[in-house]
Amino acid sequence: MASRSMGALRQLGAAVSSASRTSTRPMAAPIARAFSTSSGLWNQSTSSSVTLDHLQKQSETLAQSSANASSDVAPAKDEEQFVIPECLQPTESHAPTHGVHVATLHLRSYADGVPNLDLFADFARKAAYAIGIPVSGVAHLPTRTSLWTVPRSPFVHKKSQENFWRKTHSRSIKVFDANDQVVDRWLHFLRIHALPGVGQKADLFRYHELGVGDKLMDEAKALQRSGSPDAADSSSKPQTESNQATSTAESIKKIADGIVEQEMAREEQK
Repeated sequence: MASRSMGALRQLGAAVSSASRTSTRPMAAPIARAFSTSSGLWNQSTSSSVTLDHLQKQSETLAQSSANASSDVAPAKDEEQFVIPECLQPTESHAPTHGVHVATLHLRSYADGVPNLDLFADFARKAAYAIGIPVSGVAHLPTRTSLWTVPRSPFVHKKSQENFWRKTHSRSIKVFDANDQVVDRWLHFLRIHALPGVGQKADLFRYHELGVGDKLMDEAKALQRSGSPDAADSSSKPQTESNQATSTAESIKKIADGIVEQEMAREEQK
């Protein structure tokens, strides 16, 4: 029995040494089968318990090595994730506070400049966001098509004609709740960095406080009163003298002075 146990121990030692050389998982199954078949022939002794402890240590070391390998691979997967660049991310915009329509930017381009048109529209929205101007999205206006028919040859060959057409693409951006000076700076910045083939047109809406007409009228009266006496007497001269003026600018000025004097006379009568 002792000789048999020694032979089994030698076989087990050879299997363990081969298992330690190869760290792959598929080799663990044959080792366990060999140990289970050979352990049935052994007697219960201290040698079998030593071999079991040794195998447990080997399995623990293999498990730790596999865990370390998996932990090393995990950060690599995170680093491989694709990050969208900022230029391709959707453009942000400030929300309107009061909804007061201040200006409208119109952009136009022909068919060849559509890429530049869309690029410049996005650039305008990003510039407005950087300055702090609330703007709307880019609105695609209807495409305008122009057609021209030209005869290729006169006289007998007049029926031979050729058609030329041109498409104009348009975009618009609305501006809300912004100061007039800020809007002017924004438009000036866009004119400096304009792209070729893209036309710009801005419709500005200026808002003034109530009573601006009375203020303009008071300024006109002050200018009339501070004028020379010759200019005041020129309004009382006959119409024949006004027709003899040498320039149209002087006649227009006289008419304006007469209108102001009439308004002042009406107010004094009231």
